[in-house]
Amino acid sequence: MKKIIIKKEGEIIQELSFEDGAYLIGRKEGNRIALPDKSVSRQHAQLEISAGNMTIQDLGSANGVFKNGKQIQKETINEGDIVQIGKYSLELKGDDNEKTRMVPESYTSLKYRLMLMEGGKVKEEYPLDENELTIGRAEENKVVLKNETVSRRHVIVKKENNQYKITDLGSSNGTFINNKKVKEKVLSKGDEIKIGKFVLRFLPGGPDPEPGLFAMALPYQKKLVEAWNKPPMRLGIIGVGVVLIIILIVSLIPTRSPEKRRTIKVSDKQVTVANLIKQGKKLHEAGQKTKALEVFNRVLQMDPDNLDAQIYVEKSRGDEAIAQYLARGLELYQKAQWENALLKFERVLSLDPENSRGIEYFNKTKKEIHVQKALKLADEYISADKLLKAQTELNNALDLKPEDVHIKEKLNLVEHKLQSLRYFEKGKEYFEKANYANALSELKKVSAQSKYTNEAKGLIAQIGDLQKAEKLFAQAKKLYQKGSASKAIELMQGVLEVNKDYAEARKFLHKVKNVIQAFNKGMSFSASQQLMKAVDEWRQVLSLEQDRDNFYHVEAVQYIKTVRPYLIKTLHQHMEKGKNFVQEEKFKAALLEFQFVLTVEPDHKEALKHIDELQVHIKEKARELYIQGYTLKDININRAVEKWKQVLEIASPDDEYYIKAKKQIKKHR
Repeated sequence: MKKIIIKKEGEIIQELSFEDGAYLIGRKEGNRIALPDKSVSRQHAQLEISAGNMTIQDLGSANGVFKNGKQIQKETINEGDIVQIGKYSLELKGDDNEKTRMVPESYTSLKYRLMLMEGGKVKEEYPLDENELTIGRAEENKVVLKNETVSRRHVIVKKENNQYKITDLGSSNGTFINNKKVKEKVLSKGDEIKIGKFVLRFLPGGPDPEPGLFAMALPYQKKLVEAWNKPPMRLGIIGVGVVLIIILIVSLIPTRSPEKRRTIKVSDKQVTVANLIKQGKKLHEAGQKTKALEVFNRVLQMDPDNLDAQIYVEKSRGDEAIAQYLARGLELYQKAQWENALLKFERVLSLDPENSRGIEYFNKTKKEIHVQKALKLADEYISADKLLKAQTELNNALDLKPEDVHIKEKLNLVEHKLQSLRYFEKGKEYFEKANYANALSELKKVSAQSKYTNEAKGLIAQIGDLQKAEKLFAQAKKLYQKGSASKAIELMQGVLEVNKDYAEARKFLHKVKNVIQAFNKGMSFSASQQLMKAVDEWRQVLSLEQDRDNFYHVEAVQYIKTVRPYLIKTLHQHMEKGKNFVQEEKFKAALLEFQFVLTVEPDHKEALKHIDELQVHIKEKARELYIQGYTLKDININRAVEKWKQVLEIASPDDEYYIKAKKQIKKHR
């Protein structure tokens, strides 16, 4: 037989002896070695003794098993080894022939506990083995109740003058004793303590006796055990035992004495209580809770300390409270007071976590709260014109309530607004690119209820004006092409009144005026026989209007041909001027002279030759000047620009270096 000494925080509380076998160690009542402390798991470890050898195995405990300071899973225990389990230590002391365990009187005295109830059953026990115990949501409390309905430090239970007093520590939801809110109260046996959604009962408790010859050895029992182990005393004790048994048998012989009648009466009462308990349980299970409550109250009148009756009365009261909370919750639910309703359904589930209607309406109410929150956010986003965020919130609400017509209508409205916004933005983009047809197509789709309606209408009106201006511009071009320049000018002035920023129209009007002015001057000089001046003006017409099908270009060519016979005599003079201009590097002026010769005599070979040579020379000179400017740009930008301007003076607008020089001047302007 193996002997083990059990200590708690250094104080010896038990000395146990074991024969071969397996023994459970844990906090839960029913373990062979019960160690009632939160540091010990409900079934913490198993001790095995076989053929004098002892092993201990961890059963998946929270805090582990330690042998001589080292954590173990399963190991052999030898004499002198110390096994640590939570706040307890177990020390093997070798073989022992005593069948006793010695426990200090303070350990065996009756102690109170707090029983955490769930569904009418004890879920957890908390022994009140210290002078004070705190209860709350925070981890530092002795009793931790994890739920938002519980404050971080909710209550404290203190032992004062052999009484236990509970004090609320300023909690948010209050503390209730037997359904009455209290600030401070001395606890009585059977009190129900409600903290948030949790229910605890204040009841007496203590370790269960173990099987064996002596379960709990009080001081006088220890002396009896020692006497038992002495053979002479053992015979005496056996003799006394035999005498007591004979007396017991005689006392059971039937008799009509008053004493016997009293014994029968007590037995009848016990039978009656047992029958009533059985009847009450059946009524409770059948759902006849009111009748069951009446039966259990009768039991308590006969036997106030009957634990079964106390539990069922408490459960019946709990069912009554559940029904009240549920009814009030449903009433608030119908009134759409979701937050208050949720508190009632939470209360129902704190009393009965499996209550189907409580679960159903708890979930429905949470869903409604989420929906209302999403709808509120959506309204705020709509007011702030954050339509995409509003759409997201409404979709979230619709996921929770897919058949809700109100949500669907609001979502459709938001999506309609979003679509109008997209049409407006697309139309505006087309408008800025002068793609008026597509712009009109998009802008006309903007809803009349949209906040962008007025802006869309404004752009549509502008497009109408611009399209009207384009039509007038096209008519003016046709009139000018056919020789009706005066009417074309009138129309162009109308175009610019409609769209003053119409740059192309303004440029065209300027050209038409210059063409008409040069053409009319040519006609005036011709009438006064100033033919050279007339030809110069008509040549200006040809320079401004290069479209050979244009009325004024055709007429200018014709008039130049008409005066040709009179001008042939001056061709030699123009050829000489051209050659001189070449020598002076006035290439444009030289070209005009040679071109005048060709105007009078298109097949003039010398003029053609000079023009070809001059064009090659101009191109080379333009290239040379452009390169000089490009070389100077990092040294002296002003001189570089001068070189590029010279390119513009000699080269034609379609020349490669003319175009490059113009870009450089614009870039460094």
